[in-house]
Amino acid sequence: MKKTLLLLVVLLAGATAWAENYISDVMVIGGSKSEVNNLKTTYVNQGWVVIDKDLNDGCGSSSDYIFLLYKQASDATLGANYVTDFVIISAPGEAPDSIMHQNRKYKLVKYAGAEGSSFEQSKGDLNCHAGGDYIHLYYTTTEFDDRYTAVKSITFNNTQEGGVNDINFETGYDLNTGAGGNYIYMHTDKAEGWTVAFFVNGAECRITGYEGPKLPFSSITIPYSLDNALVTFITSGVFTGFTNLESINFYDNSAIEWMPSMKNCAKLKHVNIIQDEEINFFQDGVIVPDITPATMVKIPAQCFVGTAVEKITLDKIQEIEYSAFEGCTKLSEVNMNSTATIGNRAFANISQRCRINYSGPSSDWDPMAIQLSPNLVVWASGDMTFMGWCGATSATSHNTLYWTMDSNKHLKINSADLMWEDYPRQQLITNKGWTTRDSTTAVKDVKQLTLEHVDTIAQFEFYEYKSLKVVDIKSGTRIIGNYAFESCDSISKVWLPSSISKIPRYAFRNCSSLADIFYDGTQTQWDDVDKAQGWDAYFSEGFKEHLHCTVTFDANGHGTAPEPQYIEWSNQDKAQEPTAPTETGYTFIGWFTDTNLYTQWNFSRDIVPGDMILYAKWMKRGDINADGKVDVSDVNIIINLMLGKAQVNAFPGTADLNNDNKIDVSDVNIVINIMLGKE
Repeated sequence: MKKTLLLLVVLLAGATAWAENYISDVMVIGGSKSEVNNLKTTYVNQGWVVIDKDLNDGCGSSSDYIFLLYKQASDATLGANYVTDFVIISAPGEAPDSIMHQNRKYKLVKYAGAEGSSFEQSKGDLNCHAGGDYIHLYYTTTEFDDRYTAVKSITFNNTQEGGVNDINFETGYDLNTGAGGNYIYMHTDKAEGWTVAFFVNGAECRITGYEGPKLPFSSITIPYSLDNALVTFITSGVFTGFTNLESINFYDNSAIEWMPSMKNCAKLKHVNIIQDEEINFFQDGVIVPDITPATMVKIPAQCFVGTAVEKITLDKIQEIEYSAFEGCTKLSEVNMNSTATIGNRAFANISQRCRINYSGPSSDWDPMAIQLSPNLVVWASGDMTFMGWCGATSATSHNTLYWTMDSNKHLKINSADLMWEDYPRQQLITNKGWTTRDSTTAVKDVKQLTLEHVDTIAQFEFYEYKSLKVVDIKSGTRIIGNYAFESCDSISKVWLPSSISKIPRYAFRNCSSLADIFYDGTQTQWDDVDKAQGWDAYFSEGFKEHLHCTVTFDANGHGTAPEPQYIEWSNQDKAQEPTAPTETGYTFIGWFTDTNLYTQWNFSRDIVPGDMILYAKWMKRGDINADGKVDVSDVNIIINLMLGKAQVNAFPGTADLNNDNKIDVSDVNIVINIMLGKE
């Protein structure tokens, strides 16, 4: 069954000309004429307004003078309490500070009299010293009165109809009841509110719309329950037409799981929760600004498109659908306390820098799927990582790069692989991109830089990054701009891809610590790179170029040469010693760097300088002195070696012809047989 409910609207600071004055506080004062006049002066100076009507009028000179005071507000801050209803209690005895009436909490109106006076001791009895009933006035600021909204004005007259009721009566109650005197009834003028349309299904309630004027209201609080049913859902489009709405409030344990769509509520700035132990009693609640209720788990698609939301905490949100915050031109801060599935373009096209503070790890964020705004910065405290996007802001541009920076000051800049494949020449780092990210990150504290899927590095992009030590530019980059790394005087190592086509003269100028450049290509490719004259000036004295290179083995006419070895980095890596080749009648001596076979290569010590050929050295079997023939001189060498009369030559293994690890007469016999052609 369709029900309606009138809602109180809380006006925010900055209300426009249409705003009305509402009663925000009420007080009764009493005592002698002089006492009351003194109290009037005191409270008027504090901003209170006195209603010029003695509430004991006609009760005689012995009765107290009693007046009602109030405060009004039209430009109150968020959370101001507006009076929405009054009720009178006429029972004798001490008045309680609060009562429950029609499922609402009412508070005793403030009271003031001379210290120790009967009026003060009676807690503001409106018949004080007049006899008659004990009369106390109570008020409520409950948000969800089913008859009225905020009180705009209060008057007293002798008309009973429409007057404020006693708690037990349906008609107006005379404030002089039992005391004689004039008839005095309290009347209120209330602001025109709107009604909320809703459906109840069992214990759950769905809000389907709002009826009545919407333009004058800047704040609305969503009820915890309606018709004794928990509000669980708000139909999409309910807030269409709330063009002046600046804040929407939920109770902290609201049962609403989906944020209602606020699309095109152009003035909406705040999503708040009300922390209140007694649900629906707003005056006891504490407003916590810019946070979703803990029970809310989903931000629907395009939910905040066209709003003026500036910051928000998504407390327990599990899903943010596509374009939820797209184009939010005022958004500057988002706090996320739990892992959420983030839809495509959820934070796209945000025109100013916006920071997301996320308590989990950066691995929860997928830049491929999100396609976030270039101005977005994410701080993932789970692994102490900053991340963000840089490049153009146009919705049609694909010039967008993704960067991360961890606690070790390792900055990685990368475009999405798919975007790189489709638009390989539109990935450009500019000094208007990632360097404008969160001001709390010291950009020039970067120690290690990795660039991937970046076509062009703009000029001056990393100029004077004094802490930068290592630069790793992955495959794909073609152009390094002038002065791109100038005066980065702590850089010691740079990795360059073979896709580099040009290195301008000043790209690495004054990089005085630069000792190693690793080029991911061959010597031929490196020679083809257009390197401006002096590009390597002012580097470290021990500067080396490291290239991919090949070690080729030349068997030098005997045996079979081993396969070539491809060395990753020249001037750094060693070659692996291959299995020695063999040839019948010859002894393999080793590998030499020159065709004259003067310099032997030491595989355990020597570093490959670049492309090179190693030549095999052989000795004919029995040719101990390496003169190209086997004769008696070779026999004499072996005999002298046996007798200790000769030094071991450079290749002692050539004298041990039978490989028994000793030089003796058997080796002499082998040489003689070779001489005689018997072996």
